[in-house]
Amino acid sequence: MPRPSELTPDEARNLLVTYFAEHPPPIAGELHIAPEWYEDATDYLPAWGAREFFVDGQAAYGRVDNTAIFIDKRTGAVRADLFTPNFDKIRAMTPVIVPEAARHSPGPDEARLVEVGRALFARFADAPVLDVVELPDGLGVCLVHAVRGGGKIYVAPDETTLFVGSAVSFDAGLQAFRDGARSPGSGG
Repeated sequence: MPRPSELTPDEARNLLVTYFAEHPPPIAGELHIAPEWYEDATDYLPAWGAREFFVDGQAAYGRVDNTAIFIDKRTGAVRADLFTPNFDKIRAMTPVIVPEAARHSPGPDEARLVEVGRALFARFADAPVLDVVELPDGLGVCLVHAVRGGGKIYVAPDETTLFVGSAVSFDAGLQAFRDGARSPGSGG
């Protein structure tokens, strides 16, 4: 269980979604962040890869790279490293156990904003796999399609939106959204 000064697994997952939005991994298939993670005293180690591998069990979509992603529990820094030099560290990690009550479930307002974003993404892609990040200061939500050529849709509480392509960093998009930039014809 995380100490009060540490990131929770849900907070770490949001940081990972943001990281992948800025650095889409070179994988075949749709990005999937599995709920089964590992941890030690300093880091989380998420399981991630193609949805086709994790969910559908298609072995052809399994990752063959040597990349491990660590999320520092204290600072929130996300770093990519190699599995091989970290083998002992990884082997000593234990599964992250998140009690069901601690998992985030969106309220009705957040769920409404997510549906607005999903409907917009459905115009651009067939059944896109989207991750949702709750924005700070009550700004709304961001839906992230973390694939090359994907993008992010920021949705405000008034249902106005801003789409930014995958080349735009999460933070740059958030700042533009915070400053009032909106896509032409967005709701509200």
